[in-house]
Order: sequence, then structure tokens, then C-alpha cells
Amino acid sequence: MDGVYMRVITGKAKGKKLYSPKDDRVRPTSDKIKQSFFNIIDSLIKDSVFIDCFSGTGAIGIEALSRGAKEVYFIDNNKESVLLIKKNLNTTDLNSMGNIIEMNVEDAISNLSKENVIADIIFMDPPYALDIIPSIIKQISKNNILSQDGIIVAEHDKKYIPEETILDYQISNKRVYGNTTMTYYKRLNL
Repeated sequence: MDGVYMRVITGKAKGKKLYSPKDDRVRPTSDKIKQSFFNIIDSLIKDSVFIDCFSGTGAIGIEALSRGAKEVYFIDNNKESVLLIKKNLNTTDLNSMGNIIEMNVEDAISNLSKENVIADIIFMDPPYALDIIPSIIKQISKNNILSQDGIIVAEHDKKYIPEETILDYQISNKRVYGNTTMTYYKRLNL
């Protein structure tokens, strides 16, 4: 395995090692953060449709599949990341439930909407230097690809101050882990 050591924490593919990039262009989510995230969303995972935006290695989406998600859409526009996701899906024997979309996130969301995909969980871990979280949430809202009770989770630098409310979504939870924050958005009860 290349680069940083990563593994699937629990479920069908528990303990399987995942490939990571040889360089630092992808910042994998640590096992501690990944475990906390999945503990929080545990009741939503079984038979869910999960979208992993800015997938990188695919580790988050693969963990979701391992824990019982019905289907995961991996979105990344980097060719090396797409190859890593394919390798990791193959090594975990979860490739039949994973859909890889090689394009930018905004276009992928629009395409998923045209295919009538409705997600239960949308996870995004964009490059920390990009201030893109609000525009992605607006795209999700505009295309109506999240179920009524679904959640959006954004991983970002703790220095980044997320907007409390973005269109019809508002922050429902926030967790800080060192320099990383996970912000959870739910639909406003109008």
C-alpha cells in the first residue's frame, strides 16, 4: 500500500487495507474522525444512498458500503483519485455497489438529479483552501437530491466559519477534532 496507512474500520470489509496516494494531494480523513462521523450517522446508514463528494481515495464511501449502505456515488474529477477509488473498491470486494463519477461536484450533482437519484447522506471533504461548501449545498438544494430527512456533512478546517443557514439547510451539529471540523446540515422544518 502506498502513502498513508488506511483501513476499513468495521462492517463487511472490516480490516481491509486501502490504497492511498504517494503524495499529499489527498488528505485522508483520520480513523478517529471517521469513527466519530459514522457513530453519529449510524442510524441512517443501513440501506441508504450515500454520496461521497471529493472522494479522494474513496475511504468514506467504502466505509459506508461496508456498514450497510445500499449504494454509494463517488465523485472526484482527479484521474489519480478515480484510479485509487477503483482499486479500493476492488480490494474490498464492494465494487458492485459503488458508482464512480469522474467530474466536478456541481456537474455531478446536476447529473444525479437528472437520473432521479435521491441521497440520504451527502458527505463532502473539499480541499480546505476552497471556499466551496456553500455553493455545493446550494447546488444540492437547487437539484433536490437529498431526502427530506437526509443530512449533509462537510469536513473542513476548524478556522473556516460555516454559514449557519444555507437556503433550506441549517447546521444541526458540529464536531471539532484538532484542526478539522465536521459540520452537519439538516433541512429546515418549514
